Amino acid sequence: MVLQIVILILEGIHLVFGVFGIPIFRMRKGAGLFGSVLLCWGLEIIWALTWCIILPVIVCPFGKELCLLFPEAIGVGFVVVLGCIPSVFVCTIAYGIVHPIKREGTSQTHD
Repeated sequence: MVLQIVILILEGIHLVFGVFGIPIFRMRKGAGLFGSVLLCWGLEIIWALTWCIILPVIVCPFGKELCLLFPEAIGVGFVVVLGCIPSVFVCTIAYGIVHPIKREGTSQTHD
């Protein structure tokens, strides 16, 4: 039970900082919305491959019980098909917050 909670916490940290954090950071530096959405979607697919396939295969020799703590591999297909939805939401919200702040900052420096 404790190990399952640890795995869920690590998945969440990887998702928030790795998958959603990198595109938001890029938008803060000046990247566009479309490229950030595609990057976020791609990172989300890599996240799903890592947590649903790669890590369970690595821990499988140590016991089947450990393997069952990870999400099922069928989740990768859903992320590939529907992963663009959270990517669009997160990046659009971040763009709506970051873009006006950057625009306000550049207009003040040119005055």
